[in-house]
Amino acid sequence: MSKFTLDVEYDFDFILLGISCHEKDYRISWAIREKLDVDLCRGEDVVISSKKPGESGSYAVFEYVQDENDSGIFLVANRSESSFLIPEQRACDYFLIARGGYDREDQDMLIARVKEIPFVLTVFSLDPNSLRSKQNLIF
Repeated sequence: MSKFTLDVEYDFDFILLGISCHEKDYRISWAIREKLDVDLCRGEDVVISSKKPGESGSYAVFEYVQDENDSGIFLVANRSESSFLIPEQRACDYFLIARGGYDREDQDMLIARVKEIPFVLTVFSLDPNSLRSKQNLIF
């Protein structure tokens, strides 16, 4: 019997922002919704299996998807009760992902508007290709 190997190349062509904030997920999603004027709604949690047997992490997702131009904005929690979505970015409490028709100018605008939220400590741009756990951002 012959074996076939499937090599999958994911496209990490999206804007990724790290957000440090000590507020609950619903509160930061509401503030981003107000600042960006988008309709962020609670989506299905991302569940990632851990390397330890029997353990998995569940991460809250808030999403705004525009079907007409195939773009969207997603707010994803980096912390679950037992683990991190992206362990190498422990300083981030949340990730803001902008997929689709967003460019460098949009990234600067997103950073500026999220920084205006009073309880956000910091916002910074991340290169998804430089992350070891970048596959966890594909959902």
